[in-house]
Amino acid sequence: KMTISFINREFVENNNFTDLEISGGAAVFISQFSRVIKGVSWGMVLKPQSNGEVSVSLRSNPASINVAQMMTDYEIGGGHERAAGGTIKEEGKVFDSKEALEKIIKWMETSKPTLS
Repeated sequence: KMTISFINREFVENNNFTDLEISGGAAVFISQFSRVIKGVSWGMVLKPQSNGEVSVSLRSNPASINVAQMMTDYEIGGGHERAAGGTIKEEGKVFDSKEALEKIIKWMETSKPTLS
């Protein structure tokens, strides 16, 4: 079981948040809260960046998925077994977090994350 959180681009732009502010808030959530939710063994947070990309941060508990392997297999990033990240991007395209999440979920339907 997992948790997914995201911040959409419209919210960021309407409130004039900087990339640093969004990254800071997302880091606190993914590091401090996502792994301690009862019944959840891993999670991800997606956040839009001002350059049109969407940043993905993942964390997992022991005996759960290897989030670094997931990012490496999807070819968008890497990291450590329990903490990893990546970037959804496409030349000339502005992504929203929900759209990026849909791409990740579609990939996960055919590419099962590695357990570790």
